[in-house]
Amino acid sequence: MNDNLSTRLKAAIEKLGVSQSELAKKIGVKPQTIQYLCTSNAEWSKFTFEIAHALDLNPEWLATGKGAMLAQIAKPMHDQIAIPILEKHNVFPFLEGKKMLSKKYISGEFKNKNCFGIEVGDKSLWPQLDEKTIVILDPAKEPKNNELVLVHLNEVNTFVVRKLVIAGKTKRLLPLNLSMYTEIKMSVLDKYIGSVIESRLSYE
Repeated sequence: MNDNLSTRLKAAIEKLGVSQSELAKKIGVKPQTIQYLCTSNAEWSKFTFEIAHALDLNPEWLATGKGAMLAQIAKPMHDQIAIPILEKHNVFPFLEGKKMLSKKYISGEFKNKNCFGIEVGDKSLWPQLDEKTIVILDPAKEPKNNELVLVHLNEVNTFVVRKLVIAGKTKRLLPLNLSMYTEIKMSVLDKYIGSVIESRLSYE
């Protein structure tokens, strides 16, 4: 049998003795949704992280089949930090210390507990990263030339992930997709938020 999200989810439910209706109730979806995920040979689902959290599964195992099935034995807990995946409007509140802003988390060996994840949000980094890719950002990391960074653009009040190019006192934000996007010259009012330290596929 092919190993995919459906087969892994079905195996986990059987191993843990949880019914499909119980799981559906835990994550707030209809039982038919879980039934479909268990029988459709699905490769991905927008509920992957919610299901993993509800069943104490290792999200990476559920999403890709890599690692241990259960979260508590995936890696020693002292090596793991759970960081939130934020919507863009929650970035500044999170940096100001308001931590309960997300229902979605990613676990990993992150050195800084203030790291967070966010969707790229556009096609500016295609084909390296698509708009649904989750990038992990470290706000404490000093930005370096040619790194991917998250910047808040003051004039248009939005966040963008771009490649930072530093030339003297001038900082430019370059897209990788030059056919659709142009470079942005940073102003003194634009704010560096963090450097990209990792990227992960989104399963939504």
